[in-house]
Amino acid sequence: MEQGLESDSQEACRVITEGRATLVGSLWSGFESALDTIFGMSAHEQLKQDVIALCLEHGRRVGTEGHEASLRYLDQRLEAIGLDPFEGTSFQLPY
Repeated sequence: MEQGLESDSQEACRVITEGRATLVGSLWSGFESALDTIFGMSAHEQLKQDVIALCLEHGRRVGTEGHEASLRYLDQRLEAIGLDPFEGTSFQLPY
């Protein structure tokens, strides 16, 4: 009898795990489609463009033009995707 319960338990775990994987896959697919609609390009392409924009030849060290350019780019991107600043009108926080 215990062997049967163990098999049933293992089968239930397998079904739950597969169900979760299917649900996560469906949610991601819907999310990715929404991103494609919002940005007019695939999420992968947008991420690639963001990385290229932030990989500056002379770096992003604080106090340099590269740092300022990165801050401007990130401010524009965060606003473009519809986020609101945590506090005030700027996404930048003091550090």
